[in-house]
Formats: sequence, structure tokens, C-alpha cells
Amino acid sequence: MFIELLILSFVAAFFGTIVMTVGQEIEIRIKKRPISYTLAIAIFKILRLDFNKLNKGMKIVSSYIVHFAYGTALGFPLAFFEYFGFMDFYIVLIVYFLIVWIQGLIVVPLLGIAGSPWTWGLKPVLTEMVHKFVYSIATLIIFTSLVI
Repeated sequence: MFIELLILSFVAAFFGTIVMTVGQEIEIRIKKRPISYTLAIAIFKILRLDFNKLNKGMKIVSSYIVHFAYGTALGFPLAFFEYFGFMDFYIVLIVYFLIVWIQGLIVVPLLGIAGSPWTWGLKPVLTEMVHKFVYSIATLIIFTSLVI
């Protein structure tokens, strides 16, 4: 039972990542800002690989692969919530969003990839918050529809 929920949570998170990625791509084009490699740099650092040795195309591909793997892996809390009967939609949405958003604010500075969130400025923090909320709500809606 738990393994099935875990698989469903990963499936939901993968599709939630697609929804968030579409939103990010729209935001990137509207603001005309460059793609962020932060998450890929973090994973490469953990694996002790040199991200800077990649050419631009490989940096982009690596960034998307890491982005989707990380977004998919972040689905696992939903399996725990469902397994233990904690599935009030709005409470789970708030808790799940906080898990997704806060871990992102903590992990990157801990790895020395970026400064602390209070050094980013209000717009980048709010933008990140909106993207993580879109991901959280999309993932939860998809997960909820899969476990019914």
C-alpha cells in the first residue's frame, strides 16, 4: 500500500513539476531573465562534479534533468500524509507548500551556491514562493485525483 502511494506521489510530483516549469518558462520570457542553474550547480557540488566544465547546451540539459528529478522526488511527503490519514486538502496544501518552499530556501545557501534568502531581494523570494505554490497545488490536486 505505501509503495503504491509513493509511486503515485512521484507521478503527481512529476506532473506538478511540468506545471511549475511552464510557469517558470513564461516568467523567464516575460522578465527576459536568464535560466537559473542553481539547483543543478547544487547537485553537481554534492556529487563533487564541476558544473562549469559543461558547455552551455549541457548546462541547460543538466539543469532540466536535475529540476525534474528534484521536483519528482519532492512528492514523497504526500505519500506519508495519505498513508497516515492526514489528507485535509487545505492543511496538507499549507504544510506541503511550506516543506517545498522552505527546503529550497535552506538547501542552496547551506551548499554555498547562493546567499541567504534575505540577501536575494523581495522580488526573487516572492517569485520563488509563487513557483513553489503553483507546484504544490498542482502536485496535490494531481495526487488527490490519483488516490481516489
